[in-house]
Amino acid sequence: MNLIEKLPELPLFQDFSRDEIKTLAGLMQVIEAKEKEVIFDEKSPTSAVYFILSGRVSIYKMLHGAANFLTILEKGDLFGEVAFVDQKARSASASALDDVKLAKFAYEHFEVIQKQAPVVGMKLVVLLMRELARKFRAVNAGLDLKSLEHTINELIVMKQQVKVTTSDTEYICSILYFDRVSNNPFLKIDYKSQTILLPFSQIKSIILPNQYGKF
Repeated sequence: MNLIEKLPELPLFQDFSRDEIKTLAGLMQVIEAKEKEVIFDEKSPTSAVYFILSGRVSIYKMLHGAANFLTILEKGDLFGEVAFVDQKARSASASALDDVKLAKFAYEHFEVIQKQAPVVGMKLVVLLMRELARKFRAVNAGLDLKSLEHTINELIVMKQQVKVTTSDTEYICSILYFDRVSNNPFLKIDYKSQTILLPFSQIKSIILPNQYGKF
């Protein structure tokens, strides 16, 4: 796979010139992972940040031996940036939901790029800081980071309990169906064994439980 051609497809790199992309690509490695393959485990040593070129990646934490789903990432997303920045152990696990291809940027190359191409290095730092800030704001606001259709579909399949907040109430429920195509998109939920239809325009957030299963 030619990273010089693939990286510009990711919105994260829209501010990088062709030459800057070429510099970055020369320090990256393409990694392939099969469906359900673990990319890294929670609390494992940190060595790289990953950019998704194709496929989907599940981010989760283990709680009492079971995977506690956090979010699903797709092409154009990055992950592993928190541990990459502070060089501490991974705070969550990552595994492939589909066959995925990733661009891996190893931490050892960070010093190389700072010395050989400091402007590119600074742009990479800004990219990581922007992503960290975006996720921090989302968490601080109590919002799920990836409340897109494919994520909601995964929640339906997994029968994951979520907290759905509307304009006037909250529901601890599971999602049964999601219609985002019709003129009046809605969410069908199972709330205390009752089926309720919620107009999507009234939904403020869909929040996942924390690592302890609490909202």
